[in-house]
Amino acid sequence: MKRIVFVLLAVLMSSLAFAQFDMQTRCRDLAAAKGLNTTPTWVPIATPFVANDINGNEVDLGAILASGKCVVIDYSCTWCGPCWTLHTSGVLEAINEMEDVQVIWVEVESSNTTAQIYGPAGGSTYADATQGNWTLDANGNPITYPIIDDDANRTCLSTCMSLYEGSVPSVYFISPTGYFCDIYGVDYGIYSFDPNAVVANIQQLVNSYPRSGVAPAASINAANSILVGTAADFTAQYISVDPVSSISWTFQNGTPATATGANATCTWNTPGTYTVTLEVTNDNGTATVTKNVEVFEMDGMNPTYYTGGEPESSIGTQSARPLWWGIMIPANVLPAGKYMQSVELYVGSSYSGNYTLKLYQGGTTAPQSSIYSREQSLTVRDAFQTINVSGSVAVDNTKSLWIVFNTQNLSYPIFYVENTDPNSDFLSLDGSTWEHAADEGFNSTWMIKGHLADSPNAGINNVENVTINMYPNPTTGILNINAENVKEVAVIDVDGKVVMTENSNVIDMTNLNNGVYFVRVMSAEGITISKIVKK
Repeated sequence: MKRIVFVLLAVLMSSLAFAQFDMQTRCRDLAAAKGLNTTPTWVPIATPFVANDINGNEVDLGAILASGKCVVIDYSCTWCGPCWTLHTSGVLEAINEMEDVQVIWVEVESSNTTAQIYGPAGGSTYADATQGNWTLDANGNPITYPIIDDDANRTCLSTCMSLYEGSVPSVYFISPTGYFCDIYGVDYGIYSFDPNAVVANIQQLVNSYPRSGVAPAASINAANSILVGTAADFTAQYISVDPVSSISWTFQNGTPATATGANATCTWNTPGTYTVTLEVTNDNGTATVTKNVEVFEMDGMNPTYYTGGEPESSIGTQSARPLWWGIMIPANVLPAGKYMQSVELYVGSSYSGNYTLKLYQGGTTAPQSSIYSREQSLTVRDAFQTINVSGSVAVDNTKSLWIVFNTQNLSYPIFYVENTDPNSDFLSLDGSTWEHAADEGFNSTWMIKGHLADSPNAGINNVENVTINMYPNPTTGILNINAENVKEVAVIDVDGKVVMTENSNVIDMTNLNNGVYFVRVMSAEGITISKIVKK
């Protein structure tokens, strides 16, 4: 699947001259990534590279690490505006002046030429595009750290490929023990272009990287929400240079109550929130971490939760394009004999408009068989909005269930951070080829809830593009609804509160305060929401 390019205003401005070509590698602005992580994820590097810099000098990464030095390596492209901003900020020079740290800069665009590293700025294709002379700092002084033009096989990049997400700049801190972490756009690394602040962060990493003689660092990988009676998998993620002597689990009110080993499974038979404790021990001490898991019942009105925390940010502005995103609910968490009753979607402050809801069954990496479709205008902002699923839409609990949304002219919705559910962040450009938001560098969960019921929503047809005429608008009180077999009318204020309900084609809003309202009508023709002005 062709990568989705998330480019904020700063990136667009700095890359304006190169907007006509299709970037094979995405570029990211610091502001888009800042603050998403507070602790590093340490991963062992692959084979340390040996390469010549642009002056013909050998750069042996393994030898540098063996000497006891840490390495900060910046993978960039000469055409990349954010890369140039980092290059001219003075941050890399300040890091390179640290006693125990060596900076290495690597150009990773496979179609570039070494001439692009020397500038001058300009060009309109990968063969000649560059932001300037990368061998000089912002003051025109020669760069003192090695500059490498990576080969077509990306030999240098392969060393850190396990954390590389296809974005530049990508900057990593590599410890002498062979563990590395991403430091660009994170709180513990380069989260600003203040050289002093960044150097202080790098010094903390120099003092705390995984090494012999210290206790392990550990975390728990598991779902946040678990269905009652379903076996849940737990994985211990840990870093320890010295051998680990034991890994143990404790599951509050779970079966089993305890377990050992890096992987464990537990089942809860009673709904509630329970604490899972992991202990990882080596000769230097024990790392103890906990995680709370919600155990829930799928009993009709109880939703499948794929939400958590507070809304943080949107992940891009891909306007005027078909965009799809959704969640996949595995078959093993679906009860038998249920019908889809409704779906809720959180609509942010900038994303009101027409949304198409699609339901599918089957598939683990992409939806298969369509079972329902409806377009509805969602106009109440910064709140969950409900789309009732009309007609008899039975859910087959032997197949996965996909809840998918599409917009033509809106961006992706708000996302939640700290997601651990791999089924809740699917996205697509065309509705057929899917990937995870995590593949685009985002730790995200779509804010979607699905509600099941014991019986179908009777008397309402499965209708797409429902339009119901309401008049007069504006109204001084009486509102007429031109629809057959009205089941329910709800009047909603701008705060999302239902202020009155009726089951008639004529609504008397005389006693309501003047202002803007949203009128939701459920009828034989379907469900629609319209904005009404009360004068």
